Amino acid sequence: MTLAEIALLVGVAGGVAGLISVLAKPTFYLSNLKREIESLKDSQARQQADFDHEIEKLQLVMNGVRERVEHINTRVSGQLKEQAGTLSDLENWLTKNTSYERRRSGS
Repeated sequence: MTLAEIALLVGVAGGVAGLISVLAKPTFYLSNLKREIESLKDSQARQQADFDHEIEKLQLVMNGVRERVEHINTRVSGQLKEQAGTLSDLENWLTKNTSYERRRSGS
């Protein structure tokens, strides 16, 4: 092998090495981008799970409040009916046993 052939082989080898290093950088950056994308996907999935959990907790709280309001409404409605009945009984007794007359509203 002559000196010219050796120089040519060294030049080709250097060119190939340069080409490999040029291609290695984008591959390295692409690999880093893929890892970052996967990390962001995992983070987004965790945040979505946390968000869904918070929604479920809020729904449970709202259902509890709704049930409490319905319970209070039912209890108060029953008490109002009892008081209206008691008032009616009292007015009937007063009308029958005294000179009490019920005032008419709007007259």
